[in-house]
Amino acid sequence: QTRIIAGVDAPPTRYPYTISFQTNSGFHFCGASLIAPDVALCAAHCAPGEAVSNYKIVVNPHKLDSPLAVSERINLAEFVIHPNYIASTLQNDFMILKLASKSTNPVVQLHNGDSLTPADNSVLHV
Repeated sequence: QTRIIAGVDAPPTRYPYTISFQTNSGFHFCGASLIAPDVALCAAHCAPGEAVSNYKIVVNPHKLDSPLAVSERINLAEFVIHPNYIASTLQNDFMILKLASKSTNPVVQLHNGDSLTPADNSVLHV
């Protein structure tokens, strides 16, 4: 059952910085964003309780059941959870995923200085 109402698929390469955080067997359990060629940003509540070697990321997955030919599979080198993360309140709920190698995909672009508040009736992509 889908949780998105009246949504449409984005074009396959529209968001090349998106990441699927997965077990080595390919089970997706969280999303992330590529913020540098070898660094991704993810929620700290996604932090696994096992060794980093048990996980990988897929950059630009588009659809989890049929990754694009341009999707990259990259091993992880390290998880860095925010030192002040509080699980019970989700305060500081972010962690850095250090990749074992660099992605060739573009990274998410920082805001260009325009207003952060979208205009009424604007189309938003999340």
